Formats: sequence, C-alpha cells, structure tokens
Amino acid sequence: MENSILEQYLFGEAEPGEVMLIEYSSTEFIEHLIWGKILPELSERGEVVVIDFYGIGDVFFRNYEKKAGSEDYLRILDIINRTKVIKIGTGISSFGEIIETFPISESSRDFLKKYYTAMNRIKNLPRKPEYVLVLGLSEYFHLHDEPSKLRNFLLAFSTIPVYDWKILSFINVEIIRPEILSLLEEVSSAVFVVSGDKITAKKVRWREHRNGQ
Repeated sequence: MENSILEQYLFGEAEPGEVMLIEYSSTEFIEHLIWGKILPELSERGEVVVIDFYGIGDVFFRNYEKKAGSEDYLRILDIINRTKVIKIGTGISSFGEIIETFPISESSRDFLKKYYTAMNRIKNLPRKPEYVLVLGLSEYFHLHDEPSKLRNFLLAFSTIPVYDWKILSFINVEIIRPEILSLLEEVSSAVFVVSGDKITAKKVRWREHRNGQ
C-alpha cells in the first residue's frame, strides 16, 4: 500500500467518522492486502477493531497464513493477537480477541440493540481504537438478499452514527447486487478499487488545499 492513493487519503485526508469502501473482485488476493499491508500499517498508528461477518475475515487470515513466509507471519502474529474482533453471524474467528459476538437477527429492533451494544464495547475499550475494518459485508447482503436486511443496515448506519473511528469496509463487487453497491457507495465518503497491485480512486474528494494536485 506504500504511497497508494488509499494510503494518501487514509492517513492524510480522512477524518474520524468516515466510511471508506474498498472494492475488489473474487479473483483478487485481498487477504494479502488486508493482513500483509493494511492491518500492519494501521496497527503502527493506532488500535484496530475488525468486524467479521460469517467468519470471512478468518478465512482471509488462514489463506494469508498458508502463503506468508515465516518472517511475514511472525511480524503479523503480534499485531493479530492485539486486534479486537466483533463476530457477527456463524463461522469461526481464530485471530484476535473477540470482544462481542451476536447472530444475524430478523428483527430490526434486535439488530439495532446488538449493533448498539457492539459499538459501545468498542467505545469503552481501555485503548481507544482509531480504525475499524469490516469484512464480509458483501457476503451478508448476498446471503440475505431481502429488504429487511438492507433496512437493518440503513437504520444502524443512520441512527447510531460512528464519529470516533475511520472505517474501511471491504466489498466483493461480484456477489452484491448493483443497487445495493450503489447505495453503499453513496453513503461512503470515499471509494477505492483494488485491481492486482494497483489501488485506484472511484470516489474521492480532497479538501480545498489538495485541489489541483
């Protein structure tokens, strides 16, 4: 991620409370970007929380673990052990410290209550996190392709805003309906696209002092 436009925006432009989408396709080795580059860089700058839907983050971690060299694995091991995890839905989490877990609920009220509890757990951590990574959100919408789940997400997003952290949400664009992807892009402050070794900006607005650069 060295000197990529994502790094420039995340560390030089983004403010707490911003949600940034990282879009990728199914054939990208996204686990190497997450575990090998982004998580280590974020951990150098502050505490990190991972919100993991259906254990997708765990799958990414195990895929990365199988291919990582011993030096890379040892470097990431300490970071992973310090990472806090909120687990949503079924699946396992073999990395980090799980601070909250809850099932997917059909009830909007139950979903909001559990989401609020999870956000409070993050806010009340002894060391305040600066970054939140969301993994598996596209799988959530793919597996629950119904209006109630989208309503739950929008209710949580609009009624329990998050002002304290910078949020990076990873989205597999090949398994999510175009209209839902458009909605996620609309409510996000920035959108980036991963293609091989390149990261490009799909939606970014720099502050006035960056105009023309």
